[in-house]
Amino acid sequence: MHLRAKLALALGPLVVAPVFALGWLTWESLRNELQGEAARGMQAALLLAEQRLTDLVADAHADAGLLAAAPEVRAYAAALVSADGGAAVRADLMRLLEHYRTAYPGYLAIRLLNDGGDILIEASAKGLQDDTAALRAGDPPPAAGATALQRFDSQADVLHVEHPVVLPAADGVAGFRGRLALSVALAPLYARLAEPYPRFGGELLLALPGGGLLNASGDAPRQLPSALREQLSALEHAVEPHRLRWRGEPSLALARSLPAGVTAVAVQPLHNLSRPLQQLALQIVAISFFAGLLLVAMLFVWLRRLVLRPLTALRQAARAIGTGRSVPALPVPGDDELGELAAELHDMAERLGQYNEQIEQLAFYDQLTGLPNRNLIRDLLAKRMGAPRAQDDVLALLFVDLDNFKQINDNLGHAVGDSLLETFADRLHALLAAEGLGHSALLARFGGDELLVAADALPGPRAVETLAKRILAVASEPFELNGGRYIVTASIGIALYPRDADDPEGLIRCADLAMYRAKAEGRDLYRFFTRELNARASQRLHLEHRLREAVAAQQLSLLYQPILDLDTGALVACEALLRWHDDELGPVPPARFVPVAEESGLIQDIGRFVLSTVCEQVAAWRDAGLGTCPVAVNVSAAHLQRESLAGPVADLLGRFGLSADALQIEITESVLMDLSGAISARVQALSDLGLAIHIDDFGTGYSSINYLRRFAIDCIKIDRSFIANLCNRDEDQALATAMIAMAKAFSLRVIAEGIEERVQLEVLRRLGCDFGQGYYFARPMDAADLARCLQAPGLLAAPKLAAAGA
Repeated sequence: MHLRAKLALALGPLVVAPVFALGWLTWESLRNELQGEAARGMQAALLLAEQRLTDLVADAHADAGLLAAAPEVRAYAAALVSADGGAAVRADLMRLLEHYRTAYPGYLAIRLLNDGGDILIEASAKGLQDDTAALRAGDPPPAAGATALQRFDSQADVLHVEHPVVLPAADGVAGFRGRLALSVALAPLYARLAEPYPRFGGELLLALPGGGLLNASGDAPRQLPSALREQLSALEHAVEPHRLRWRGEPSLALARSLPAGVTAVAVQPLHNLSRPLQQLALQIVAISFFAGLLLVAMLFVWLRRLVLRPLTALRQAARAIGTGRSVPALPVPGDDELGELAAELHDMAERLGQYNEQIEQLAFYDQLTGLPNRNLIRDLLAKRMGAPRAQDDVLALLFVDLDNFKQINDNLGHAVGDSLLETFADRLHALLAAEGLGHSALLARFGGDELLVAADALPGPRAVETLAKRILAVASEPFELNGGRYIVTASIGIALYPRDADDPEGLIRCADLAMYRAKAEGRDLYRFFTRELNARASQRLHLEHRLREAVAAQQLSLLYQPILDLDTGALVACEALLRWHDDELGPVPPARFVPVAEESGLIQDIGRFVLSTVCEQVAAWRDAGLGTCPVAVNVSAAHLQRESLAGPVADLLGRFGLSADALQIEITESVLMDLSGAISARVQALSDLGLAIHIDDFGTGYSSINYLRRFAIDCIKIDRSFIANLCNRDEDQALATAMIAMAKAFSLRVIAEGIEERVQLEVLRRLGCDFGQGYYFARPMDAADLARCLQAPGLLAAPKLAAAGA
C-alpha cells in the first residue's frame, strides 16, 4: 500500500471524526440554544430563587452572628458558667431579644440553646408552639451556623439558623459552648418568588427533601409526583434541562439545590420546540460534511508538500546509496527531522564511498598476501570460462600446496610462516611475469598454505607441465627466514577446463583431488586430474559416511593376537586389533578405514572406544580368574595430536581397577619425530602413568637413536616387512640384526611381528629376539578364544617351539 493511501486512511478518522464531533457539539450547542430560549426563564427563575433564599439565609446568619456576639448574650452565658444564676443578666438579654423581635417582624423566634439543644431563653411570636425536639441540630453543634427549614404549624414555614456562642479564655471563663437559634418567616420569600419571569411560562416549585412542596405556582399539587421525585437528585446536578412528562405532556425540567435543603424545580412544556430542532439538524449535517471534505483536502495538500515530496527524495537518495552512486542535493529543508535525515544520508554516502574500497578489499582479497581470495577467484574463473578462446588453448588451474608447512608454523611461529607465504607469493608473481603470463594468469590464495594459479590461453598440456615444474623449482629454493635458511617443497594438482569441469567449483575440486594425489605419491610432485581420482574421492566419501554410521552404531569390534616369549613359549601379552565388518562394504581392512578416520576426526571416538573396550575386557578376564594379560593398544598419531590421552587412560584404569601394567601403548616413529612440545608432553604423560611405551612398525619410518634416548621406551616392534624376507634377503636379515642389537644396547625388549614360518622363528631366536607374534603361533581371535588360551597358555606355542628345535 502506497504512503498516499496510508495517509488517506490515517487522515480519514483523524479529520472526519473531529469534524463530526464538532458538528455534534455544534448541534448540541444550538439545540441547547433553542431549548434555552424556553429554558432561560427556568434558569432565571431558579437563579432568582437561589439568590433570594441565599440572601435570606445570609442575612439570618449575619443577624444570628451579631446576636451571638452581643454583650448581653456573652454576659448571660458567662453567668451560666459561673453558676450565679444570672437573673439580672437574663432580664437584660430578654429585653434585647424582644427588641429585635419588634424591630424585625419576620423573626418569629430567637432562642439561646445549650450544648444539648435545650432552650435556655426564648423570645417568640405569639401563638408559635415550642417544639424542642425539632430544634435540636445534633450533637456536637456545628462550628459554623446551621440552616434548616421547619414548619411550626400548617400556615407558617420558617428558616431556622444557628450560630455558636463561645467564650474565649481571655474572658476568664472556659468551656461554655452554646448556640443562638433564629427562626425567620418564609412568607415574604414566597411572595417575591410568585412574581412573573420573562421568557418563562412554566411552573416554579420549591421542594423539601421528602418531596413536599413549600410553594407552588398555579394549581400545582402540594406534593411532587413520584416520577419527578425519583429524578430530583439527577436534576439537581444537571447542567441542562431533562425531558420528562409533567401533567401528561413532554416537558423540560431543571432543578437547583438551594440553601436549607430546599430544591427549586422549574418545569417548561416542549410542544413549541419540535420544528426548529428538525431544521437545525439538517443544517448541522450539511455543514459538517462539507467542512470535513474541505479539511481533508487541505491536510492532504499540506502533508504532500511537507512529507510526501521529501520522503520521495530521501527514498531516491537511499536507492542511490545502495547502488553506490553519489547522492545529489536533496530539496529537503534542514530545520526539521526530515532535513536532519537528509543531512545524515549525505554523510552516510560520503562515508560509504570512503569505506567501499576497504570493504571490497576485505571481502575479496587476502589480507596477508594481497591476492584474490577464494570468493573472488571463483568469480574471476567464471569470467575466464565464459570468454572466447582458440580451439587449442586451454585454461589450466594449478592447486599449489606447500609440503610440511605446519612444521614451519609449529616450530618457528606463525609470523615466520606468514613471511614464507608472502615470499612464495612474490616468487610466483615474478615467475608468471617472466613466463609472459602476467596479464593472462590469475594468482590467488585459497586458504592456509594453498595457492591457486589460473593460467589462460596456454597452448596445451605440455605448457601446463612446464609451468608446474617451474613452480616446483621456485618453491624448493631456500627461504631466508628468521636468520636461517629453510627449504620447503610443494605439491601441485592440475585441472583443465573444459576437459575436467565446466564451472569454477568443479575445476577447483578437481585440482584439489589431483594435489592430494601428488602428496600421496611422495610430495614435491605435480599430478593431473583423472577420472579415477574422482571415483576414488567418491568412494572415500562413501567410506567416511559408512564409518560414521558404524561408529555411532558401535559396529566396530576387537580381535586379540597373542604375543609369545620365543624362548619359553609363554603368553606374555596380546595386541588389540580393530576390525570393521560393514553390511554393505563387507570386511573393511584397517589400512583402508583408519586413514579416513584420521582425516575426518573420527579417530578420537574410535581410539576412546578401543581403550575402553580393552580395559573392560582385561577386567573381565581378571574377574574370571584367568590372570593378567597385558594388552597392547595402537594409538594413532592423529589422535595424540588432537588430545592428551593420559587423563582418559587414568580414568579407565581407575574405573575398572586395573594397574598400569595391564595396558601397553603402541605408537609409531612418526609421533616421536614430532618435535613439538605438546606431543612430547603427551607421550611423557602416558609414560609417567606407568604404561609401557612400544614403538610400532620400527624401521619403516625415521629410525633414530635420538628419540630412543629422549623417551622412556620399553620395547620396539620390528615391522612385518623385514620379517617376511628375513630368510630370503641378506639385507633384511642384516637390518633385523642391527635393530635387535641396537635395542639390546638400550636395554629394550624386541617384538617381531608377522612370524609365519618356522625358519623365521629359528633365525629370530638365534638373533636374540625376545618376543614374537604372527600366524605361525595364532591368528587374531575374539575374547572368548583368547580366554581359553589364557587357561592353558603352554598349549598354544609348545608344538611350534618344539618343531623349531626348542
